[in-house]
Amino acid sequence: MRGKAFHNRIAEETKTIFSNHHWQVYTEHRYRKNGITTYLDLFAIKGNQTIACEIETTIRHAIDNTLKAQVAGLVLWIIVPTRTLRRQIERKLESSGVTENRQSIKTILLSQVNTELNLL
Repeated sequence: MRGKAFHNRIAEETKTIFSNHHWQVYTEHRYRKNGITTYLDLFAIKGNQTIACEIETTIRHAIDNTLKAQVAGLVLWIIVPTRTLRRQIERKLESSGVTENRQSIKTILLSQVNTELNLL
C-alpha cells in the first residue's frame, strides 16, 4: 500500500473483514470503466456486487476519492478510524455538494465494516 503505516493497517484489517465474508479483495486496485482509470485502496467483489473502499485517516483526500468513485460509477465505502473524522468528512462532502447521490457513498468506522457486510 502507498499510505503510511496507520492507513495500511486499517486497509489490511478491512481487507481481512471482507475476506472473512467471502469477498474477493484487491489492494491498490487499478479500475477502468468507460475510458476512466482510477486507483482504489481496496476493491471488493462478491457475485455481482462490487464495493470500492478508500481508507481515510485525514480529511485531505475525501472529496477527490469520492469524485473518482462517482465518475467511475462505483459504490464507495469511506473507512475511517474515528467518529470525529467520520463527522468531519461527512460535513465536508455535504458542503462541497459532491454527495447528492448519497446512496452510493457510505462513511463508516472500521469497527462497523463487519456489521455493514452482514446487512448486504
